Order: sequence, then C-alpha cells, then structure tokens
Amino acid sequence: MLAASSASAGTGTPNITLTEKAPAAVLYGSPATVSLTVTNDSVSTPGYNVGFRDVLPVGVAYVPGSTLPTNFGEPTVLANEPSTGQTTLLWPNATDLQPAATETLTFSLQAAVEPATDELLPNSTYTDASSVYVNTNPRTIPSFDATGAPVAASYTGSDTASGTTTISPSPSRSRSPCPRPSCRAVSTTTSTPTP
Repeated sequence: MLAASSASAGTGTPNITLTEKAPAAVLYGSPATVSLTVTNDSVSTPGYNVGFRDVLPVGVAYVPGSTLPTNFGEPTVLANEPSTGQTTLLWPNATDLQPAATETLTFSLQAAVEPATDELLPNSTYTDASSVYVNTNPRTIPSFDATGAPVAASYTGSDTASGTTTISPSPSRSRSPCPRPSCRAVSTTTSTPTP
C-alpha cells in the first residue's frame, strides 16, 4: 500500500508540482521504494536541468544502485547534512521538462536494523523530505551548496513534498516478545553424566 503526499503548488517559473509516493508500511528489515514525480504545469514554458533533493532522517539510508531510470545517475550522498545523523541525496541536472511533461525518479531506502545504534524499531515511523528545482534557462543548472541546500539564484521554479513510512514487525520478530539477543532467555538446562 502506497501513501502519496504532495505539497501545495510549486513556486516560480515554470510552475512545477512534485508528488512523492512511499509505502505506508514496510516490514522490519525490508527496503522501501520511493517515487518522486515532477510535472511541468505550464503549457508554454519548459523547465531545464531538473535537480532532485531528498533529506533522509536519522536511521535511514539510500540503497546503492537503486536509482531508476539509470540515466539519472546515482545520487551524491551527503552524510550528516543538513544536521547530524541526517543524509541528503542529490540528483543534479537529471532531466528536462517540456510543457505539460512528467518525469519520475525512483529509488529505495533502508531503515537501520539491529545491532545499529540508530535502529528504527517496529511500529516506528520515519519521514523523508523531497524537493525539486528547475530553471527556464537551459544554460543554468540548479545547484546545491556543501550542506546540500539549494542555491536560490540557480533555479527559477521549485516544489517540495514528503512521505511517511511505518515499520511493521516482521513475522519472526512478532512471534518473540523480546527479539533482541540481549534479552532472549538463556538456557540453563544441564545434563547429568551417566555413571
């Protein structure tokens, strides 16, 4: 089941809209597939050099090699940006958007599991924050600074979206009231040697 989330209409020129689709829930230990779809709502103005940005919360990581279409390229991954524990993904200059055109970027995210210190436990949720940037000038590429923040002078149109996913207990974990190795019962059964 997918939970779709899109923000209000984009700002600037051309008027673009970003929609994010992410799973409403995934099993503990399973990756989540995210789709970012950008639409050029203008009937006459192209948007050039589309740049995607996605900020991941603590405990969530990009799955290497998961970007589709492959010609968009692998993202630039900025660890601990914009704050400690977060990760920023950047796909600069991925494509162009003709009037009324749509492009979709798809990739996978993985929530941390034990024994990671930033493990996301079953029944917890996480939200990633996505954004997209374009320019009406084909010679100007929307750019990002060292922290992954967009450089305002480099784009003319933008929009934001987000997606929230809940981590469901996996069947093997749900059968055990305490799945962590540290709190599993230790057998005290001993055998008595036969004389």
